[in-house]
Amino acid sequence: MRTTNIVKGLNKEFKRRTKPMEIVAGENSCYRLLAFIPLRIELAWRTAPIGKMNANLPFFR
Repeated sequence: MRTTNIVKGLNKEFKRRTKPMEIVAGENSCYRLLAFIPLRIELAWRTAPIGKMNANLPFFR
């Protein structure tokens, strides 16, 4: 199975965040945590884009 470095990095971040947690408050809280991680990574990518980006893209509005 092939994968990209982005997917590998995201899976590594999931493991890094959830491994020290001995107990999770519930299934919904675990889902929230796993949804928050990629949103935070995306926000970091948006604030520090690499290269020239077209300013007309929807996420720059």
